[in-house]
Amino acid sequence: MSGRKKGSRRKKSGSEEKADDSAADSEIIPEQEEAAPQETVEQQPEGGEENGEEEEKTVPLDRFLRLQAEFDNYRKRVEKEKKEIIEYSSEEIIKKLLDVLDNFERAFQSLEEGGSLEEFRDGMERIHRLFRDILEKEGLSEITETERFDPYLHEAMMQEINSDVEDETVTQVFQKGYRLGSKVIRPAKVKVSRKE
Repeated sequence: MSGRKKGSRRKKSGSEEKADDSAADSEIIPEQEEAAPQETVEQQPEGGEENGEEEEKTVPLDRFLRLQAEFDNYRKRVEKEKKEIIEYSSEEIIKKLLDVLDNFERAFQSLEEGGSLEEFRDGMERIHRLFRDILEKEGLSEITETERFDPYLHEAMMQEINSDVEDETVTQVFQKGYRLGSKVIRPAKVKVSRKE
C-alpha cells in the first residue's frame, strides 16, 4: 500500500507549470490596481499651503491681542491701587490726631461745666504737647537756624536798617519754619537787617 501512495505522486508537466505561473500572475494584477487609489488619498487639496500660511498669521495676532488685554487690565489695576494709596495715605496720622480732637472737646466741656481757667490752661498745654509729639514722630522738626538769613530756610518779609548787627542777620521771626525729614515744607518768615 505504501508503495502505491509514493508512486501516485507524479511530476508536473511543462504545460501545468506554465498554467500555474499564469495563475500567479493573474493574482498579482488586482493588488497593483488597488494600490493606485491609495496614492490619490495622500495628495493635499489645492490651496492647502495658503490655508496654513493664514493660520500662521492669525496665531501672532491672537497672541498680541491677548497681551494687549492683559496689559490694559494691569494698568487699570495699578491706577486703582495708586488712587487708593493717595486717598488713604493720611489714615494713620488722622487716627492719631483724633486723640487731640477728643482732648480739645473734653477741655471745652470742662470749661462750660464750671471748670477754672487755670485747669483749662493746663489742659491746653497738655494737648499742645501731645500734638507736637505726634508731629515729631511723623518726622516734623522746627527750623532753628534763625541767626543768619538763608534763602533756603527763610522767607524775608521785612528789612530794617540796623548798624548794630551784621548785614543779613535775622532780627525777628514772624512765623516758625518746619522740615519734614530733610525737606523744608515751610520756610520761616523773618525780618532781616541791612546796613546803610
